[in-house]
Amino acid sequence: MKFPRFDMERMQSVWEHKVKYDLSESGVEALTLDEITRDPKELLKTRLGYAEGVGREATRTLIAGIHPGHDADEVMITTGTSEANFLALASLVSPGDEVVVVMPNYMQVHGVATALGARVREVWLREERAWTIDLDALAAAVNARTRVICVCQPNNPTGQILSQAEVQAIVRIADREGVWILSDEVYRGAERSAEESASFSGRAERIVVVRRVWEELTSPEW
Repeated sequence: MKFPRFDMERMQSVWEHKVKYDLSESGVEALTLDEITRDPKELLKTRLGYAEGVGREATRTLIAGIHPGHDADEVMITTGTSEANFLALASLVSPGDEVVVVMPNYMQVHGVATALGARVREVWLREERAWTIDLDALAAAVNARTRVICVCQPNNPTGQILSQAEVQAIVRIADREGVWILSDEVYRGAERSAEESASFSGRAERIVVVRRVWEELTSPEW
């Protein structure tokens, strides 16, 4: 397996710890252990060792509660969303398959799909459409060889948010050919409006949702 060069990630890896101002960072400022634990002294009593491969059941249960209708057995904890994307695509994609990526997107999914021997079809959000998705173009890109549709909701970097109707339309397009949807929902909850964007979770059987849950880490139940 040969991965194409991920130029943006390489640039960040080289410079992010050397520059005074990092304008490429899309995450949040890291918290200290003191900030994420109720009692730092209790943390020092934690035994270090192998945990459950998919994550603690208590943690998976709490995450499942964020997505109604799901339980702990449907949740896997990974080391960052990059691992989640890789595992999802490695499990679903074989050489000769096609993967549709709604662009712009996190280029890891593009690169991993290519490395797995898939043909990547790009469907672009365009400024002249106010960054809204072209559902006709998406439908035209999906065919019998398509294995996965990769979307980012809300989109990074455009900030475009798919409406409930658009999410449902994408699900219908995927269902037409029995295609999986890999929905990167890392930025759900960071919308500038008060309303959280629609999730793909629970709308069909062939859906993988990738999400960070750091905003919940102050709960003592974690």
